[in-house]
Amino acid sequence: MGISIYYSALEPSEQKVDEMCSFVVSEAREAGYKYNLVDVEASLFYSTSIDSYSKKNYKSALSYLKESYFRYVELPSYRDLQVMTGQAPPFVCAYIAKFTEEENRTERLFRRLDPLISSIIASDPKYAAAERRRRFYAYATPRTSLNCNVERGFKTRVKGVIVDNGVCETFNFLFARIGREWFLHDSAKTQPFRNDEVKECIKFHVFICECLRELQRMGGWRWRVYDEGEYYQTRNVETLTKNFETLGLLIYATALELEKIAKEVFGENSPSVEIGGYRLEDE
Repeated sequence: MGISIYYSALEPSEQKVDEMCSFVVSEAREAGYKYNLVDVEASLFYSTSIDSYSKKNYKSALSYLKESYFRYVELPSYRDLQVMTGQAPPFVCAYIAKFTEEENRTERLFRRLDPLISSIIASDPKYAAAERRRRFYAYATPRTSLNCNVERGFKTRVKGVIVDNGVCETFNFLFARIGREWFLHDSAKTQPFRNDEVKECIKFHVFICECLRELQRMGGWRWRVYDEGEYYQTRNVETLTKNFETLGLLIYATALELEKIAKEVFGENSPSVEIGGYRLEDE
């Protein structure tokens, strides 16, 4: 939980990738941030998600895949999706498929083997009836791991820059080679969790957004940036600060409720929750 910046890019030219990485390095040096250059052999694989089918869910998934991965292919069955993700991708692409009736029955059976779902079905006839009618769809998206020793996937090359401010998640500006294209897809969480982190988190959030703005101008055949803090859209630090504060209060309130539940379950020996520099049990 916390405000993040999501960014994707597709670039056919390795020279342009190098130019963009050089820009990020120069900006990191000027801002006083630590950075690491990356140019390694890595693993490329597909991550598959299965969800209950509805027209709304499926349409939302298509929109997500088009925005974040720029291309998608609809396949006739989940089996076809499994076959396609077992092959080295010829270009950057996501896959999506509705389950066939036989695949729907298999998935429902698999779900009923789960003890929790089985108990719900047994205790609620309406849920059982809905479960018998449930349909599914799946989508698969390309992922990379800098650990090329993972058992699944294919070898690829990853190059770019990792920038660290010592407080937030790192800004990973890393492109993976897929076919003849270089693909960037990552996010950076900049949400402050202590009062003494706010100033640095705002600074780093602005740094990432301004870098991405300039990088879009420099290169990248396709780009997508989504900033939950709304600075990228508005360039307004007050808006970003307000969003940090709003979500910070929500996180604090959620932690407080979890603390209350823990005390009800475990009594006075329940573990305490610390957030924002304060132990909730002291409030």
